Parts: sequence; C-alpha cells; structure tokens
Amino acid sequence: MVIFIPIVVIFSRSRKQNKKIAEQTAHGLQQGENAHHKPLYEPSKSTPQVSDKAVIEVAVANNGKVTSTVLCAKLDISVADATAKLESLHNQGIFTLDNTDSGHLVYVLVDLDLMK
Repeated sequence: MVIFIPIVVIFSRSRKQNKKIAEQTAHGLQQGENAHHKPLYEPSKSTPQVSDKAVIEVAVANNGKVTSTVLCAKLDISVADATAKLESLHNQGIFTLDNTDSGHLVYVLVDLDLMK
C-alpha cells in the first residue's frame, strides 16, 4: 500500500522586499511611467528622425493605411524606427490601430479628409 502525503510549500516576501517593490512602483509612477502608454519600441539613435509629415504622406499615398514595413521601404528607415514613429503618432491620435485577418498591424489615418 502506497500513501501519498501532499507537501505544501509557501513562498512569501519579506517586509523589506515588499517595501522595495512599493518604492520602485511609486518611483516609476512619479516619473510618469504608465504601462498603457509606455512605448513598445524605441527608435534607434543612429538614424535620422523622420518627420510626421513624411509618415502622413506615405499613409495618404496608401489610401490612409500604413504598416511598419511599408514605412521602412518608402522612407529608408529601420523597422524599429518605423514602428516607434507609428506608435508615437498612434498615441497622439493621428492613427488608429487595426488588425488584418492574417494578424498584421495596420495603422489607419484618422483624418481621411486628407485623401480628397
């Protein structure tokens, strides 16, 4: 006959660890960090910055829609820089974000009057 005895292990943080986590969280919030608005992509330091106008012109030429790869090809910048720029403009309300059926992210120009 075999008897199984469950063993429960409880992990807990010390008060010192909890205090450190609370201080780090408070420090991050004081500096304006917000998980919902923190950029996912950071532009590289080596390439020149692309103007908002150039990105919007590419979108207008593509019926108001643009992806990071299209921007990369049209403006000769890295995919990381293109994604960072599109994220920035999305956070400013210039573009909305859409998903295609295949799962690709497409940025759609909000002001469609520019298409006329």
